[in-house]
Amino acid sequence: MLLRRLMLACVLLPLCAAFGDGFIIIERPPPEPMPVPVQHFPLQVKFHKVECTIRGQLATTSVDQIFHNPSGVQLEGTYIFPLPVEATVAQFSMWMGDQEVQGEILEAGKAREIYEGIVRSMKDPALLEYIGRGMFKARVFPIPAHGDVRVRLTYNEVLPSTQGLVAYRYPLNTEKFSSSPIESVSLLIDIDTDLPLQTVYSPSHDVDILRRDGRVKISYEEKNTKPDKDFMLYYSSGEDPLGMSLLTWDNGEDGHFLLLLSPNQGEEIEAAPKDVVFVLDTSGSMVGPKLEQAKRALAYGLQNLAAKDRFAVIDFATGVRPFSSRLLEASPGNIEKALARVEELRARGGTALHEAVEAAYGMFGEGDQRGIVVFITDGEPTIGLTDPDEILKRSADVRVSRVRFFSFGIGTELDTHLLDQLASQGRGDREYALPEENLEIKASAFFDKVSYPVLTDVVLSFDGIETYDVYPKQMPDIFMGGQISVVGKYRPGEGSQAFRLTGRQGAEQVEAVYESKFAGRDDSSVGRIWARRKVGYLLDEIRLHGESQELRDEVIQLSIEFGIMTPYTSYLVVEDESQLAQTNLRRAFNGEPAPAAPGFGGSISPDSDAPMREALDRLEEAEKAGESRGGRLGVEFSLELKRLQGGKDDGEDDMAIAAHFMRKIGSETYYLQDAAWVSQRVLNKEVSRTVTFLSDEYFELLSNHPELGAVLALGEQVRFELNGEVVAVVVE
Repeated sequence: MLLRRLMLACVLLPLCAAFGDGFIIIERPPPEPMPVPVQHFPLQVKFHKVECTIRGQLATTSVDQIFHNPSGVQLEGTYIFPLPVEATVAQFSMWMGDQEVQGEILEAGKAREIYEGIVRSMKDPALLEYIGRGMFKARVFPIPAHGDVRVRLTYNEVLPSTQGLVAYRYPLNTEKFSSSPIESVSLLIDIDTDLPLQTVYSPSHDVDILRRDGRVKISYEEKNTKPDKDFMLYYSSGEDPLGMSLLTWDNGEDGHFLLLLSPNQGEEIEAAPKDVVFVLDTSGSMVGPKLEQAKRALAYGLQNLAAKDRFAVIDFATGVRPFSSRLLEASPGNIEKALARVEELRARGGTALHEAVEAAYGMFGEGDQRGIVVFITDGEPTIGLTDPDEILKRSADVRVSRVRFFSFGIGTELDTHLLDQLASQGRGDREYALPEENLEIKASAFFDKVSYPVLTDVVLSFDGIETYDVYPKQMPDIFMGGQISVVGKYRPGEGSQAFRLTGRQGAEQVEAVYESKFAGRDDSSVGRIWARRKVGYLLDEIRLHGESQELRDEVIQLSIEFGIMTPYTSYLVVEDESQLAQTNLRRAFNGEPAPAAPGFGGSISPDSDAPMREALDRLEEAEKAGESRGGRLGVEFSLELKRLQGGKDDGEDDMAIAAHFMRKIGSETYYLQDAAWVSQRVLNKEVSRTVTFLSDEYFELLSNHPELGAVLALGEQVRFELNGEVVAVVVE
């Protein structure tokens, strides 16, 4: 969140993306003079709604779009929807006045001719992204001045499956084809399979997943946005109680893998009994709505304990006040008494944080039941032991190995270093609720996440394949309804390959062995997901334990290779004829409007003066001055690093923010240098072959290598490696 907000200062020019869902091309610009200048793509996408039902592997996708003509003249054009491979159109609806418009389905060869023809006439390579796809097209006339056109399209496709993992992709990149942000974008996917669903994972977007009655609904929604990437979803089904799914990617070198672990959502697995200690900060700073919401969230956690669980409640301020001296059975009577006690809590006094941590661990004795501490606070230690390093040292001495420590921070006046390290030390997790967020909802979701451990003390090992750089370094517990992902690198090999999962279900030791094949090109995003996870881990090490040259260099190298924003790398847009863009950068960072530069080249460089680097420096300076190691900056930085460690290539991430000068195509990152998009593989290499943009040789190159469509769609000037040669596309 912090990194995204700070790097928005770099967004100085209109973004230009190369892939999109349905769009309208204006074929005949109206005659001069025009009230408003009209370009080839002047229409706005106001509304974009997608609903998809998946039965087994058959997907039916319905697209509903509204296009707005912002100009003061009537237009005509062609609606185009690039169809997925093997897709068939089931229904198309568009009415112009009282006349129904008919559409035409074109196979990939005919579609290719149209794409190339538009590219030639408009001198815009963006449509080359669609080479190899089919097409649905329909003539649209008239498009009234300041009026709307609504289009509804339904198509069917059989989804591909690899090693039991089914993939669904929807083209959601509309930046090139909408003249302004889209008012509303939403996707709703309903999956129904004969076998229980296990893995449900989107590597591209943050989605809400609702499981009910053997079916799963996945939803994604944004307002006033310009989506910059395709929506991608994976799912698997089966009877295995601990479902495991594998995605790999190799490019002739050591490969990357993404392993998803998803407990079956059926009744086969009974959640292990657990001991839960709820710890609530009731110091004076919690007075008002914060405490009331925290109390309701805590009540939610108590009411959702299982009958076999045990629990304790501790509130702390100047001192520690446990509800009981020992863990209690989660009987209706005990829970009712605890709820009454929680309702009576009032905010007053200081923050005896260390004493509360020790009291929480002190509730656990010998036993096999998994222990959980949920530690809720809005402040830093002010009473008793206040030195964070000493608190961590002493908490390590009293920590119980079977207990997981979960920090839940409220607001911004927090010592995030301390809370993060308590969670890491206790093999748990951290979460924070910012002032503008609904504390009760976020805390309730947090309780749901940690309430039902299915497998604990998890160990993952690999047989027949050499793996390294695996993250997370220490496997977390697996909770019912949750899912964990493991990323790493592997050296390709032959023969039998498998991975082995061991852990505990309650007092019982369990083991599962899964055979799979670490080879192939399932998804090119796997490498970047791995890189994001590693960068998150390295930055957390730097933040919590200090910087070293080795860690710094490794972060920079990963940043450049995979196109990941870090505090050590800035991407500066420099105008060809002046330093206007740098001036705009400073203005934007200071909150002033930055006009778009008319022309530019780009550069990428490790830059100690980057805004993100400055943010990290400010954190370090605050610590040296003895100030809070939290504040809003610290909380947002912690949340951002947690997001990076989750690895997902999701939402409005650095790719969207750096879209002026950085693009990811397959497994390669391209950077804008002197108006040319250059693969990171050839940044310092001599050009072997030159091809003129839109020449016969250019289209012959595309015909012989259709996989270059996405690369050539970047722009008029591109430099890349092909069969050992460095090829440069240039404009004469």
